[in-house]
Amino acid sequence: MLSGEENYKLLMEIQANRDFIFQAYRQNPDLQKHAEPRIRQLLGLVEQDVTGGSSPLDRKAGEQ
Repeated sequence: MLSGEENYKLLMEIQANRDFIFQAYRQNPDLQKHAEPRIRQLLGLVEQDVTGGSSPLDRKAGEQ
């Protein structure tokens, strides 16, 4: 079991890694084009902004 200080250090390391990954996505349009929907949502990207059209998931949701 981790101490409170160890948990905090682990959370800070996780956040640093997360920030690094998001920075890579923000700086690389090719990564943005192929990002999973959840990543796109976290980055604040609208599907049409990067790909020029809506995704199959968006169309499917609209059909139901």
